[in-house]
Amino acid sequence: MSTRSFIGLEATDGTVAYIYCHWDGYLAHNGRMLQDNYTTVDQVNALLDQGDASALGRTVADSVFYTRDKGEDRGENLASIDPSREEFGQDLGDCTAYLFSTDMNSWTVTTPTSKVWVGLRRALEAV
Repeated sequence: MSTRSFIGLEATDGTVAYIYCHWDGYLAHNGRMLQDNYTTVDQVNALLDQGDASALGRTVADSVFYTRDKGEDRGENLASIDPSREEFGQDLGDCTAYLFSTDMNSWTVTTPTSKVWVGLRRALEAV
């Protein structure tokens, strides 16, 4: 069974661009991968530029994307955009969501059970 997640970037104007990731969305995998390997706006943008992902790797090259690696239609897998963090957080369903803030240059996370945004570094300490 997959552990789905969303990975997003909050711009300075508050908008959020994000992609879906199908596998290993839990903190100990995608959370750790993002915290350790996607530490700049440029790295997060490079990830989002690929569109929806099947699996997140240590680098964009190591990740598996629906368009690049599985030949799916790019139009159906582009990053989505929400006008705010609040709107992004409303429709996550049973998915964990990770959000990189360009202002803070750091990750936050919310899980289906908490619905509260916390610093990813802090959340990983509890894992």
